[in-house]
Amino acid sequence: IYLRVSSAKQVTNGNGLDSQYSACLRYAKDKNIKIINSFRDAAMSGKSIDRPALYEMIQFIKKRKCETFVIFDDISRLSRNTEEYYYIKDKIRRYGGYLLSLKDDLESTDPMSRLKENMVVAFADYDRENNLLRVKTRMREKLQAGYWLFKAPIGMRLVDKILYPD
Repeated sequence: IYLRVSSAKQVTNGNGLDSQYSACLRYAKDKNIKIINSFRDAAMSGKSIDRPALYEMIQFIKKRKCETFVIFDDISRLSRNTEEYYYIKDKIRRYGGYLLSLKDDLESTDPMSRLKENMVVAFADYDRENNLLRVKTRMREKLQAGYWLFKAPIGMRLVDKILYPD
């Protein structure tokens, strides 16, 4: 089982690691798949493959040298970057692993399933880029409205997101 959340807040709230793990366990039980390990990347972005548990999981699959299923909640938990998703998938497949998403069929070889996979991966990438743009736009608007969004510089104090001389 592979689990990932992007922020420290998600570690304990919302679709956190525990809820992902529970959902993956139910999926494995329904499919009669034995769970032999789980890998958790807490507060790690899906835009990069530089994640300790992801690396550990790939090495685990490589050492097993047998058919291994990687179960995860949603494609965005594995990656939010199109190129890196296919890199991860290729590595996992090369070592005898198969991707099992609770929400999408990623291992079918028919053209329609591959098209759907491409679309799901592309939308995860788009969503990441769109969120980044939205955050940057909101931050810029707050700064232009006179709010300070960072740690107060030396000689200044921050009160209700407004800088005052200290």
